[in-house]
Amino acid sequence: MICKKCGEDKDFTEYYASKITSTGLRGACIECTKKQDKEYRQNNADKVKYSTKRKRVRREYGITLEEYDELMASSSVCECCGREEGSDANSMFCYDHDHDTGEFRGVLCRACNQAIGSLGDDIVGVRKALQYLEKHTHLNDGDN
Repeated sequence: MICKKCGEDKDFTEYYASKITSTGLRGACIECTKKQDKEYRQNNADKVKYSTKRKRVRREYGITLEEYDELMASSSVCECCGREEGSDANSMFCYDHDHDTGEFRGVLCRACNQAIGSLGDDIVGVRKALQYLEKHTHLNDGDN
Protein backbone atom coordinates (compact mmCIF):
# COMPACT_ATOMS: atom_id res chain seq x y z
CA MET A 1 0.00 0.00 0.00
CA ILE A 2 1.35 3.43 -0.94
CA CYS A 3 1.44 6.07 1.84
CA LYS A 4 -0.30 9.29 0.79
CA LYS A 5 2.25 11.37 2.71
CA CYS A 6 5.69 9.88 2.04
CA GLY A 7 4.81 7.96 -1.15
CA GLU A 8 6.54 4.78 0.05
CA ASP A 9 5.10 1.33 -0.55
CA LYS A 10 4.59 -0.19 2.90
CA ASP A 11 3.04 -3.31 4.37
CA PHE A 12 -0.52 -2.94 5.68
CA THR A 13 0.77 -3.58 9.22
CA GLU A 14 2.45 -0.17 9.03
CA TYR A 15 -0.91 1.65 8.92
CA TYR A 16 -3.48 2.50 11.57
CA ALA A 17 -6.96 1.07 11.17
CA SER A 18 -9.76 3.32 9.95
CA LYS A 19 -13.52 2.77 10.04
CA ILE A 20 -14.20 5.33 7.33
CA THR A 21 -12.02 4.11 4.45
CA SER A 22 -12.84 1.31 2.03
CA THR A 23 -9.50 -0.40 2.78
CA GLY A 24 -10.03 -0.24 6.56
CA LEU A 25 -6.68 1.55 6.88
CA ARG A 26 -5.66 5.20 7.09
CA GLY A 27 -4.14 6.72 3.98
CA ALA A 28 -0.90 7.75 5.70
CA CYS A 29 1.46 5.26 7.33
CA ILE A 30 1.96 5.19 11.09
CA GLU A 31 5.28 7.01 10.85
CA CYS A 32 3.81 9.86 8.78
CA THR A 33 0.70 10.01 10.96
CA LYS A 34 2.84 10.37 14.09
CA LYS A 35 4.87 13.17 12.46
CA GLN A 36 1.69 14.94 11.38
CA ASP A 37 0.14 14.60 14.85
CA LYS A 38 3.31 15.91 16.52
CA GLU A 39 3.40 18.93 14.20
CA TYR A 40 -0.27 19.63 14.89
CA ARG A 41 0.28 19.49 18.68
CA GLN A 42 3.27 21.84 18.40
CA ASN A 43 1.47 24.32 16.13
CA ASN A 44 -1.83 24.21 18.06
CA ALA A 45 -0.71 23.91 21.69
CA ASP A 46 -3.56 26.04 23.05
CA LYS A 47 -6.23 24.06 21.18
CA VAL A 48 -4.73 20.76 22.30
CA LYS A 49 -4.50 21.94 25.92
CA TYR A 50 -8.13 23.12 25.86
CA SER A 51 -9.36 19.90 24.26
CA THR A 52 -7.41 17.73 26.70
CA LYS A 53 -8.77 19.65 29.69
CA ARG A 54 -12.32 19.54 28.33
CA LYS A 55 -12.14 15.74 27.92
CA ARG A 56 -10.55 15.24 31.36
CA VAL A 57 -13.21 17.34 33.10
CA ARG A 58 -15.99 15.44 31.31
CA ARG A 59 -14.44 12.06 32.17
CA GLU A 60 -13.52 12.81 35.80
CA TYR A 61 -16.43 15.01 36.91
CA GLY A 62 -19.19 14.43 34.35
CA ILE A 63 -19.62 18.15 33.62
CA THR A 64 -18.74 20.55 30.83
CA LEU A 65 -15.64 22.71 30.95
CA GLU A 66 -17.89 25.77 31.24
CA GLU A 67 -19.61 24.28 34.32
CA TYR A 68 -16.20 23.41 35.78
CA ASP A 69 -14.90 26.95 35.23
CA GLU A 70 -18.02 28.43 36.83
CA LEU A 71 -17.69 26.20 39.92
CA MET A 72 -13.96 26.92 40.24
CA ALA A 73 -14.70 30.66 40.07
CA SER A 74 -17.11 30.32 43.01
CA SER A 75 -14.31 31.06 45.49
CA SER A 76 -11.19 33.19 45.32
CA VAL A 77 -9.60 31.47 48.34
CA CYS A 78 -9.23 27.88 49.56
CA GLU A 79 -12.49 27.07 51.33
CA CYS A 80 -10.55 25.05 53.92
CA CYS A 81 -7.53 27.16 54.94
CA GLY A 82 -8.32 30.52 53.32
CA ARG A 83 -5.11 30.61 51.26
CA GLU A 84 -5.20 32.56 48.00
CA GLU A 85 -4.34 30.69 44.84
CA GLY A 86 -0.66 30.83 43.95
CA SER A 87 1.64 29.48 41.31
CA ASP A 88 3.39 26.88 43.47
CA ALA A 89 2.07 23.32 43.39
CA ASN A 90 0.54 23.30 46.88
CA SER A 91 -1.42 26.52 46.49
CA MET A 92 -2.93 25.79 43.09
CA PHE A 93 -6.69 25.33 43.36
CA CYS A 94 -8.41 21.96 43.04
CA TYR A 95 -11.97 20.94 42.28
CA ASP A 96 -12.97 19.09 45.45
CA HIS A 97 -15.74 16.56 45.02
CA ASP A 98 -17.33 13.63 46.81
CA HIS A 99 -15.81 10.52 45.28
CA ASP A 100 -18.95 8.47 45.92
CA THR A 101 -21.56 10.85 44.49
CA GLY A 102 -19.36 13.01 42.25
CA GLU A 103 -20.96 16.10 43.81
CA PHE A 104 -18.85 19.27 43.88
CA ARG A 105 -17.94 20.29 47.44
CA GLY A 106 -15.79 23.34 46.90
CA VAL A 107 -12.55 24.93 45.85
CA LEU A 108 -9.48 23.84 47.82
CA CYS A 109 -5.76 24.45 47.53
CA ARG A 110 -3.85 21.34 46.56
CA ALA A 111 -2.37 20.96 50.06
CA CYS A 112 -5.81 20.86 51.73
CA ASN A 113 -7.27 18.63 49.01
CA GLN A 114 -4.43 16.13 49.43
CA ALA A 115 -4.62 16.29 53.22
CA ILE A 116 -8.35 15.51 53.22
CA GLY A 117 -7.77 12.69 50.74
CA SER A 118 -4.94 11.29 52.86
CA LEU A 119 -7.28 11.24 55.86
CA GLY A 120 -9.70 8.98 53.99
CA ASP A 121 -11.78 11.71 52.36
CA ASP A 122 -14.32 11.47 55.16
CA ILE A 123 -15.20 13.08 58.48
CA VAL A 124 -14.05 10.05 60.52
CA GLY A 125 -10.44 10.40 59.38
CA VAL A 126 -10.49 14.16 59.94
CA ARG A 127 -11.95 13.72 63.46
CA LYS A 128 -9.29 11.15 64.33
CA ALA A 129 -6.57 13.54 63.19
CA LEU A 130 -8.16 16.38 65.16
CA GLN A 131 -8.38 14.23 68.30
CA TYR A 132 -4.75 13.23 67.90
CA LEU A 133 -3.63 16.86 67.56
CA GLU A 134 -5.80 17.99 70.47
CA LYS A 135 -4.35 15.24 72.67
CA HIS A 136 -0.79 16.19 71.86
CA THR A 137 -1.39 19.94 71.91
CA HIS A 138 -2.86 19.58 75.42
CA LEU A 139 0.25 17.69 76.59
CA ASN A 140 2.59 20.27 75.10
CA ASP A 141 0.72 23.28 76.57
CA GLY A 142 1.52 22.24 80.13
CA ASP A 143 -2.20 21.96 80.99
CA ASN A 144 -1.69 18.36 82.13
